[in-house]
Amino acid sequence: MVDSLFFYKLVFMTELLIAEGLFTWKLRRRSRFPLRVAAAVAVCYAAAFLYPVLAYNAVYASFMFAALFAVTAAGVKFCYREPWKNVLFCSFLSYTVQHLAFVCYNLAVVSMNLVEAGALGTYLEKAESNYNVFTALAYAFCYYVVYWLSYLFCGTRIVRHEDLSVGNTALLFMSAVVLLVVIMFNAIVVYYSADHYDRTYLVLHFLGGAVSCILVLVIEFALVDKNLIRREMDAVQLLRHQEQEQYALAKENIDIINVKCHDLKHKFAAFRGRLEEEEISEMESAVMIYDSIVKTGNEVLDVVLTEKSLLCGKNGIQLTVTADDSRLSFMSRSDQYSLFGNIIDNAVEAVMKIPDESRRVICLDLRTTGRLLSVHLENYFVGELKFEGGLPQTTKTDVRFHGFGMKSVRMTAEKYGGNVVARTDGDSFLLDIMIPVPAENS
Repeated sequence: MVDSLFFYKLVFMTELLIAEGLFTWKLRRRSRFPLRVAAAVAVCYAAAFLYPVLAYNAVYASFMFAALFAVTAAGVKFCYREPWKNVLFCSFLSYTVQHLAFVCYNLAVVSMNLVEAGALGTYLEKAESNYNVFTALAYAFCYYVVYWLSYLFCGTRIVRHEDLSVGNTALLFMSAVVLLVVIMFNAIVVYYSADHYDRTYLVLHFLGGAVSCILVLVIEFALVDKNLIRREMDAVQLLRHQEQEQYALAKENIDIINVKCHDLKHKFAAFRGRLEEEEISEMESAVMIYDSIVKTGNEVLDVVLTEKSLLCGKNGIQLTVTADDSRLSFMSRSDQYSLFGNIIDNAVEAVMKIPDESRRVICLDLRTTGRLLSVHLENYFVGELKFEGGLPQTTKTDVRFHGFGMKSVRMTAEKYGGNVVARTDGDSFLLDIMIPVPAENS
Protein backbone atom coordinates (compact mmCIF):
# COMPACT_ATOMS: atom_id res chain seq x y z
CA MET A 1 0.00 0.00 0.00
CA VAL A 2 1.46 3.36 -0.99
CA ASP A 3 0.47 6.99 -0.90
CA SER A 4 -0.04 7.34 -4.63
CA LEU A 5 -0.72 11.07 -4.72
CA PHE A 6 2.56 11.83 -2.92
CA PHE A 7 4.60 10.07 -5.57
CA TYR A 8 2.43 11.35 -8.40
CA LYS A 9 3.45 14.91 -7.49
CA LEU A 10 7.00 14.05 -8.55
CA VAL A 11 5.80 12.29 -11.70
CA PHE A 12 3.62 15.28 -12.56
CA MET A 13 6.55 17.66 -12.07
CA THR A 14 8.75 15.55 -14.34
CA GLU A 15 6.11 15.47 -17.08
CA LEU A 16 5.55 19.23 -16.83
CA LEU A 17 9.26 20.10 -16.88
CA ILE A 18 9.84 17.95 -19.96
CA ALA A 19 6.96 19.65 -21.74
CA GLU A 20 8.25 23.10 -20.75
CA GLY A 21 11.69 22.16 -22.01
CA LEU A 22 10.23 21.32 -25.42
CA PHE A 23 8.49 24.68 -25.80
CA THR A 24 10.96 27.07 -24.17
CA TRP A 25 14.44 26.04 -25.32
CA LYS A 26 14.27 28.42 -28.31
CA LEU A 27 13.47 31.46 -26.18
CA ARG A 28 15.99 34.19 -25.38
CA ARG A 29 18.14 32.96 -22.51
CA ARG A 30 19.50 34.84 -19.53
CA SER A 31 23.17 34.88 -18.56
CA ARG A 32 24.51 31.76 -16.80
CA PHE A 33 21.67 29.79 -18.33
CA PRO A 34 22.85 26.25 -17.33
CA LEU A 35 23.18 27.29 -13.68
CA ARG A 36 19.78 28.94 -13.75
CA VAL A 37 18.18 25.80 -15.24
CA ALA A 38 19.79 23.58 -12.61
CA ALA A 39 18.61 25.87 -9.81
CA ALA A 40 15.08 26.14 -11.24
CA VAL A 41 14.75 22.36 -11.65
CA ALA A 42 15.99 21.79 -8.09
CA VAL A 43 13.47 24.27 -6.69
CA CYS A 44 10.64 22.70 -8.71
CA TYR A 45 11.39 19.20 -7.43
CA ALA A 46 11.77 20.49 -3.89
CA ALA A 47 8.37 22.15 -4.15
CA ALA A 48 6.82 18.92 -5.45
CA PHE A 49 8.44 16.85 -2.70
CA LEU A 50 7.62 19.23 0.16
CA TYR A 51 4.11 20.24 -0.87
CA PRO A 52 1.89 18.66 1.79
CA VAL A 53 -0.95 16.32 0.90
CA LEU A 54 -3.54 17.42 3.44
CA ALA A 55 -6.67 16.21 1.71
CA TYR A 56 -7.80 13.86 -1.02
CA ASN A 57 -10.48 15.66 -2.97
CA ALA A 58 -10.87 17.43 -6.29
CA VAL A 59 -10.51 20.98 -4.96
CA TYR A 60 -7.31 20.35 -3.03
CA ALA A 61 -5.74 18.28 -5.82
CA SER A 62 -6.53 20.95 -8.41
CA PHE A 63 -5.11 23.70 -6.20
CA MET A 64 -1.97 21.64 -5.58
CA PHE A 65 -1.34 21.08 -9.31
CA ALA A 66 -1.96 24.78 -10.01
CA ALA A 67 0.55 25.76 -7.30
CA LEU A 68 3.21 23.41 -8.69
CA PHE A 69 2.53 24.78 -12.17
CA ALA A 70 3.04 28.33 -10.86
CA VAL A 71 6.46 27.30 -9.50
CA THR A 72 7.51 26.00 -12.92
CA ALA A 73 6.28 29.19 -14.62
CA ALA A 74 8.41 31.25 -12.23
CA GLY A 75 11.32 28.96 -13.10
CA VAL A 76 10.83 29.68 -16.80
CA LYS A 77 10.87 33.41 -16.10
CA PHE A 78 14.04 32.96 -14.05
CA CYS A 79 15.80 31.19 -16.94
CA TYR A 80 14.60 33.16 -19.96
CA ARG A 81 14.73 36.83 -20.87
CA GLU A 82 11.09 37.04 -21.94
CA PRO A 83 8.09 39.17 -20.90
CA TRP A 84 5.56 37.52 -18.62
CA LYS A 85 3.05 37.18 -21.46
CA ASN A 86 5.45 34.96 -23.41
CA VAL A 87 6.39 33.00 -20.30
CA LEU A 88 2.75 32.29 -19.45
CA PHE A 89 2.02 31.37 -23.06
CA CYS A 90 4.76 28.71 -23.10
CA SER A 91 3.87 27.51 -19.60
CA PHE A 92 0.17 27.10 -20.36
CA LEU A 93 1.09 25.45 -23.65
CA SER A 94 3.27 22.96 -21.76
CA TYR A 95 0.58 22.28 -19.15
CA THR A 96 -1.96 21.70 -21.93
CA VAL A 97 0.30 19.16 -23.62
CA GLN A 98 1.03 17.41 -20.30
CA HIS A 99 -2.69 17.12 -19.53
CA LEU A 100 -3.44 15.98 -23.08
CA ALA A 101 -0.91 13.16 -22.67
CA PHE A 102 -2.42 12.33 -19.26
CA VAL A 103 -5.97 11.99 -20.58
CA CYS A 104 -4.78 10.02 -23.63
CA TYR A 105 -3.01 7.56 -21.35
CA ASN A 106 -6.10 7.28 -19.16
CA LEU A 107 -8.24 6.80 -22.24
CA ALA A 108 -5.99 3.98 -23.43
CA VAL A 109 -5.85 2.00 -20.18
CA VAL A 110 -9.55 2.50 -19.39
CA SER A 111 -10.84 1.67 -22.86
CA MET A 112 -8.64 -1.43 -23.07
CA ASN A 113 -9.38 -2.32 -19.44
CA LEU A 114 -5.68 -2.79 -18.71
CA VAL A 115 -6.22 -2.16 -14.98
CA GLU A 116 -9.31 -2.18 -12.83
CA ALA A 117 -9.56 1.59 -12.40
CA GLY A 118 -7.13 2.83 -15.01
CA ALA A 119 -4.76 5.52 -13.78
CA LEU A 120 -7.31 6.86 -11.35
CA GLY A 121 -5.46 5.48 -8.34
CA THR A 122 -2.75 8.12 -8.66
CA TYR A 123 -5.13 10.67 -7.15
CA LEU A 124 -6.08 8.53 -4.13
CA GLU A 125 -4.59 8.20 -0.67
CA LYS A 126 -4.08 4.46 -0.86
CA ALA A 127 -4.24 2.42 -4.01
CA GLU A 128 -3.28 -1.08 -4.92
CA SER A 129 -0.32 -1.16 -7.29
CA ASN A 130 -2.02 -3.08 -10.08
CA TYR A 131 0.07 -1.62 -12.92
CA ASN A 132 1.92 -3.94 -15.26
CA VAL A 133 4.09 -4.06 -18.33
CA PHE A 134 1.12 -3.20 -20.55
CA THR A 135 0.31 -0.02 -18.64
CA ALA A 136 3.99 0.93 -18.70
CA LEU A 137 4.06 0.51 -22.50
CA ALA A 138 0.81 2.46 -22.83
CA TYR A 139 2.26 5.26 -20.67
CA ALA A 140 5.49 5.48 -22.67
CA PHE A 141 3.66 5.32 -26.00
CA CYS A 142 0.97 7.90 -25.17
CA TYR A 143 3.31 10.45 -23.65
CA TYR A 144 5.92 10.05 -26.38
CA VAL A 145 3.41 10.39 -29.23
CA VAL A 146 1.55 13.34 -27.67
CA TYR A 147 4.76 15.22 -26.82
CA TRP A 148 6.28 14.51 -30.24
CA LEU A 149 3.18 15.53 -32.21
CA SER A 150 2.68 18.61 -30.05
CA TYR A 151 6.26 19.72 -30.65
CA LEU A 152 5.97 18.93 -34.36
CA PHE A 153 2.82 21.02 -34.85
CA CYS A 154 3.36 23.67 -32.15
CA GLY A 155 6.94 23.75 -30.93
CA THR A 156 8.49 24.04 -34.38
CA ARG A 157 6.49 27.24 -34.96
CA ILE A 158 8.41 28.98 -32.16
CA VAL A 159 11.38 30.63 -33.86
CA ARG A 160 14.68 30.58 -32.01
CA HIS A 161 15.50 33.85 -30.21
CA GLU A 162 12.51 35.59 -31.80
CA ASP A 163 9.66 37.38 -30.07
CA LEU A 164 6.65 35.07 -29.78
CA SER A 165 4.34 37.99 -30.55
CA VAL A 166 1.50 36.70 -28.39
CA GLY A 167 -1.51 38.77 -29.36
CA ASN A 168 -4.80 39.23 -27.50
CA THR A 169 -4.11 38.91 -23.77
CA ALA A 170 -7.81 38.40 -23.03
CA LEU A 171 -7.96 35.34 -25.31
CA LEU A 172 -4.79 33.97 -23.72
CA PHE A 173 -6.42 34.36 -20.30
CA MET A 174 -9.61 32.73 -21.55
CA SER A 175 -7.70 29.72 -22.93
CA ALA A 176 -5.93 29.39 -19.56
CA VAL A 177 -9.26 29.46 -17.74
CA VAL A 178 -10.63 26.77 -20.07
CA LEU A 179 -7.58 24.60 -19.37
CA LEU A 180 -7.91 24.99 -15.60
CA VAL A 181 -11.63 24.20 -15.75
CA VAL A 182 -10.87 21.03 -17.75
CA ILE A 183 -8.25 19.99 -15.18
CA MET A 184 -10.55 20.63 -12.21
CA PHE A 185 -13.43 18.80 -13.88
CA ASN A 186 -11.05 15.90 -14.53
CA ALA A 187 -10.18 15.77 -10.83
CA ILE A 188 -13.87 15.77 -9.89
CA VAL A 189 -14.58 12.87 -12.25
CA VAL A 190 -11.54 10.94 -11.02
CA TYR A 191 -12.56 11.12 -7.37
CA TYR A 192 -16.18 10.37 -8.17
CA SER A 193 -15.21 7.37 -10.29
CA ALA A 194 -13.13 5.94 -7.48
CA ASP A 195 -16.41 4.98 -5.80
CA HIS A 196 -18.65 4.82 -8.89
CA TYR A 197 -16.54 3.23 -11.61
CA ASP A 198 -18.23 3.40 -15.02
CA ARG A 199 -15.95 2.49 -17.92
CA THR A 200 -18.17 3.93 -20.68
CA TYR A 201 -18.61 7.21 -18.85
CA LEU A 202 -14.85 7.52 -18.26
CA VAL A 203 -14.05 6.85 -21.93
CA LEU A 204 -16.42 9.66 -22.96
CA HIS A 205 -14.95 11.95 -20.30
CA PHE A 206 -11.36 11.40 -21.40
CA LEU A 207 -12.33 11.83 -25.05
CA GLY A 208 -13.91 15.17 -24.16
CA GLY A 209 -10.80 16.13 -22.19
CA ALA A 210 -8.55 15.36 -25.14
CA VAL A 211 -10.72 17.42 -27.50
CA SER A 212 -10.74 20.31 -25.02
CA CYS A 213 -6.93 20.30 -24.76
CA ILE A 214 -6.57 20.28 -28.54
CA LEU A 215 -8.97 23.24 -28.80
CA VAL A 216 -6.90 25.14 -26.21
CA LEU A 217 -3.77 24.50 -28.29
CA VAL A 218 -5.54 25.79 -31.40
CA ILE A 219 -6.66 28.94 -29.56
CA GLU A 220 -3.19 29.59 -28.17
CA PHE A 221 -1.44 29.37 -31.53
CA ALA A 222 -4.19 31.27 -33.27
CA LEU A 223 -3.17 34.18 -31.05
CA VAL A 224 0.42 33.94 -32.24
CA ASP A 225 -0.46 33.50 -35.92
CA LYS A 226 -2.92 36.40 -35.93
CA ASN A 227 -0.50 38.77 -34.23
CA LEU A 228 2.34 37.68 -36.52
CA ILE A 229 0.24 38.39 -39.60
CA ARG A 230 -0.70 41.80 -38.20
CA ARG A 231 2.95 42.63 -37.55
CA GLU A 232 3.93 41.57 -41.05
CA MET A 233 1.16 43.70 -42.54
CA ASP A 234 2.32 46.68 -40.49
CA ALA A 235 5.89 46.14 -41.66
CA VAL A 236 4.82 45.86 -45.31
CA GLN A 237 2.70 49.01 -45.02
CA LEU A 238 5.64 50.89 -43.49
CA LEU A 239 7.83 49.62 -46.32
CA ARG A 240 5.32 50.84 -48.89
CA HIS A 241 5.20 54.27 -47.27
CA GLN A 242 9.00 54.49 -47.38
CA GLU A 243 8.95 53.39 -51.01
CA GLN A 244 6.55 56.21 -51.93
CA GLU A 245 8.93 58.73 -50.40
CA GLN A 246 11.89 57.05 -52.11
CA TYR A 247 10.13 57.20 -55.49
CA ALA A 248 9.49 60.93 -55.19
CA LEU A 249 13.11 61.55 -54.21
CA ALA A 250 14.50 59.28 -56.93
CA LYS A 251 12.37 60.91 -59.61
CA GLU A 252 13.48 64.38 -58.52
CA ASN A 253 17.14 63.39 -58.51
CA ILE A 254 16.96 61.71 -61.91
CA ASP A 255 15.17 64.71 -63.40
CA ILE A 256 17.94 66.97 -62.10
CA ILE A 257 20.64 64.66 -63.47
CA ASN A 258 18.80 64.47 -66.76
CA VAL A 259 18.67 68.24 -67.19
CA LYS A 260 22.23 68.94 -66.01
CA CYS A 261 23.83 66.20 -68.10
CA HIS A 262 21.84 67.23 -71.16
CA ASP A 263 23.03 70.86 -70.82
CA LEU A 264 26.64 69.86 -70.23
CA LYS A 265 26.80 67.65 -73.29
CA HIS A 266 25.70 70.55 -75.47
CA LYS A 267 28.24 72.92 -73.87
CA PHE A 268 31.19 70.64 -74.61
CA ALA A 269 31.18 71.89 -78.21
CA ALA A 270 32.24 75.35 -76.97
CA PHE A 271 35.37 73.90 -75.34
CA ARG A 272 36.62 72.08 -78.38
CA GLY A 273 39.75 73.75 -79.61
CA ARG A 274 40.42 75.35 -76.23
CA LEU A 275 41.10 72.12 -74.33
CA GLU A 276 42.89 68.94 -75.20
CA GLU A 277 40.66 66.34 -76.84
CA GLU A 278 41.60 63.90 -74.10
CA GLU A 279 40.27 66.29 -71.46
CA ILE A 280 37.06 66.74 -73.42
CA SER A 281 36.66 62.95 -73.62
CA GLU A 282 37.17 62.62 -69.88
CA MET A 283 34.49 65.22 -69.17
CA GLU A 284 32.12 63.54 -71.62
CA SER A 285 32.69 60.21 -69.89
CA ALA A 286 31.89 61.85 -66.56
CA VAL A 287 28.43 62.82 -67.74
CA MET A 288 27.70 59.54 -69.52
CA ILE A 289 25.33 58.88 -66.64
CA TYR A 290 22.79 60.64 -68.85
CA ASP A 291 22.91 57.65 -71.18
CA SER A 292 21.87 55.42 -68.29
CA ILE A 293 18.48 57.09 -68.22
CA VAL A 294 16.06 54.33 -69.25
CA LYS A 295 13.14 55.32 -71.46
CA THR A 296 10.33 52.81 -71.73
CA GLY A 297 7.46 55.24 -72.12
CA ASN A 298 6.31 54.64 -68.52
CA GLU A 299 7.45 57.33 -66.12
CA VAL A 300 7.54 55.15 -63.00
CA LEU A 301 9.25 52.26 -64.75
CA ASP A 302 11.84 54.68 -66.16
CA VAL A 303 12.65 55.92 -62.67
CA VAL A 304 12.93 52.40 -61.24
CA LEU A 305 15.06 51.03 -64.04
CA THR A 306 17.31 54.09 -64.16
CA GLU A 307 17.84 53.98 -60.42
CA LYS A 308 18.58 50.25 -60.42
CA SER A 309 20.77 50.38 -63.55
CA LEU A 310 22.99 52.97 -61.87
CA LEU A 311 23.19 50.72 -58.78
CA CYS A 312 24.02 47.71 -60.95
CA GLY A 313 26.68 49.61 -62.90
CA LYS A 314 28.35 50.64 -59.66
CA ASN A 315 28.54 47.00 -58.49
CA GLY A 316 29.51 45.34 -61.75
CA ILE A 317 26.07 43.84 -62.36
CA GLN A 318 24.70 43.45 -65.87
CA LEU A 319 21.00 44.40 -65.90
CA THR A 320 19.21 43.48 -69.11
CA VAL A 321 15.68 44.81 -69.55
CA THR A 322 13.19 43.93 -72.27
CA ALA A 323 10.06 46.02 -71.93
CA ASP A 324 7.41 46.52 -74.57
CA ASP A 325 4.79 49.28 -74.46
CA SER A 326 3.32 47.67 -71.35
CA ARG A 327 0.09 49.15 -70.09
CA LEU A 328 0.71 49.78 -66.40
CA SER A 329 -1.63 52.71 -65.94
CA PHE A 330 -4.19 50.52 -64.16
CA MET A 331 -1.69 50.23 -61.28
CA SER A 332 -0.98 53.14 -58.96
CA ARG A 333 2.45 54.74 -59.19
CA SER A 334 3.38 53.56 -55.71
CA ASP A 335 2.42 49.98 -56.59
CA GLN A 336 4.48 50.09 -59.80
CA TYR A 337 7.52 51.43 -57.98
CA SER A 338 7.13 48.90 -55.15
CA LEU A 339 6.65 45.91 -57.44
CA PHE A 340 9.59 46.46 -59.79
CA GLY A 341 11.85 47.99 -57.17
CA ASN A 342 11.47 45.02 -54.84
CA ILE A 343 12.04 42.28 -57.42
CA ILE A 344 15.18 43.98 -58.77
CA ASP A 345 16.50 44.69 -55.26
CA ASN A 346 15.99 41.03 -54.41
CA ALA A 347 17.93 40.01 -57.52
CA VAL A 348 20.74 42.52 -56.84
CA GLU A 349 21.11 41.19 -53.30
CA ALA A 350 21.42 37.64 -54.67
CA VAL A 351 23.96 38.29 -57.43
CA MET A 352 26.13 40.49 -55.19
CA LYS A 353 27.08 37.30 -53.31
CA ILE A 354 28.48 35.67 -56.50
CA PRO A 355 32.31 35.88 -56.59
CA ASP A 356 32.43 35.51 -60.38
CA GLU A 357 31.43 38.93 -61.74
CA SER A 358 30.64 37.45 -65.16
CA ARG A 359 27.67 35.69 -63.55
CA ARG A 360 26.30 38.84 -61.95
CA VAL A 361 23.51 39.02 -64.48
CA ILE A 362 19.88 40.03 -64.05
CA CYS A 363 17.37 39.65 -66.88
CA LEU A 364 13.97 41.34 -66.69
CA ASP A 365 11.29 40.82 -69.30
CA LEU A 366 8.08 42.84 -69.16
CA ARG A 367 5.31 42.53 -71.70
CA THR A 368 1.55 42.68 -72.15
CA THR A 369 -0.19 40.05 -74.21
CA GLY A 370 -3.87 40.71 -74.73
CA ARG A 371 -5.25 41.27 -71.26
CA LEU A 372 -2.35 39.73 -69.35
CA LEU A 373 0.66 41.55 -67.96
CA SER A 374 3.60 39.20 -67.50
CA VAL A 375 6.81 39.97 -65.64
CA HIS A 376 9.66 37.47 -65.83
CA LEU A 377 12.92 37.88 -63.93
CA GLU A 378 15.97 35.63 -63.83
CA ASN A 379 19.23 35.83 -61.90
CA TYR A 380 21.96 33.54 -60.68
CA PHE A 381 22.44 32.80 -56.99
CA VAL A 382 24.83 30.92 -54.74
CA GLY A 383 24.16 28.83 -51.66
CA GLU A 384 20.87 27.26 -50.65
CA LEU A 385 17.59 29.03 -51.30
CA LYS A 386 14.69 28.01 -49.06
CA PHE A 387 11.04 28.69 -49.80
CA GLU A 388 8.16 29.30 -47.43
CA GLY A 389 4.62 29.76 -48.69
CA GLY A 390 5.89 29.80 -52.28
CA LEU A 391 8.27 32.72 -51.68
CA PRO A 392 12.04 32.67 -51.09
CA GLN A 393 13.03 33.19 -47.49
CA THR A 394 15.44 35.94 -46.57
CA THR A 395 19.03 34.80 -46.09
CA LYS A 396 19.67 37.44 -43.43
CA THR A 397 20.06 36.21 -39.88
CA ASP A 398 17.48 38.56 -38.33
CA VAL A 399 14.24 37.56 -40.04
CA ARG A 400 12.21 40.02 -37.96
CA PHE A 401 13.35 42.98 -40.05
CA HIS A 402 13.89 41.37 -43.45
CA GLY A 403 12.01 39.29 -45.98
CA PHE A 404 9.10 41.69 -46.44
CA GLY A 405 10.05 42.76 -49.98
CA MET A 406 8.77 39.60 -51.66
CA LYS A 407 5.68 39.63 -49.44
CA SER A 408 5.03 43.16 -50.67
CA VAL A 409 5.41 41.90 -54.26
CA ARG A 410 2.82 39.19 -53.69
CA MET A 411 0.49 41.64 -51.95
CA THR A 412 0.71 44.03 -54.92
CA ALA A 413 0.06 41.26 -57.46
CA GLU A 414 -2.89 39.88 -55.53
CA LYS A 415 -4.30 43.39 -55.14
CA TYR A 416 -4.86 43.44 -58.91
CA GLY A 417 -6.01 39.81 -59.16
CA GLY A 418 -2.63 38.40 -60.14
CA ASN A 419 -0.29 35.81 -58.73
CA VAL A 420 3.44 35.25 -58.13
CA VAL A 421 5.37 32.06 -58.90
CA ALA A 422 8.97 31.70 -57.70
CA ARG A 423 11.21 28.71 -58.35
CA THR A 424 14.79 27.65 -58.92
CA ASP A 425 16.41 25.84 -61.85
CA GLY A 426 19.90 24.74 -60.90
CA ASP A 427 21.75 27.89 -59.85
CA SER A 428 19.14 30.21 -61.42
CA PHE A 429 16.28 31.89 -59.64
CA LEU A 430 13.16 32.48 -61.74
CA LEU A 431 10.27 34.74 -60.83
CA ASP A 432 7.04 35.07 -62.80
CA ILE A 433 4.28 37.58 -62.08
CA MET A 434 0.98 37.43 -63.96
CA ILE A 435 -1.55 40.23 -63.56
CA PRO A 436 -4.77 40.59 -65.61
CA VAL A 437 -5.11 43.96 -67.36
CA PRO A 438 -8.52 45.63 -67.10
CA ALA A 439 -10.44 45.84 -70.37
CA GLU A 440 -10.16 49.63 -70.60
CA ASN A 441 -6.33 49.37 -70.46
CA SER A 442 -5.87 46.46 -72.86
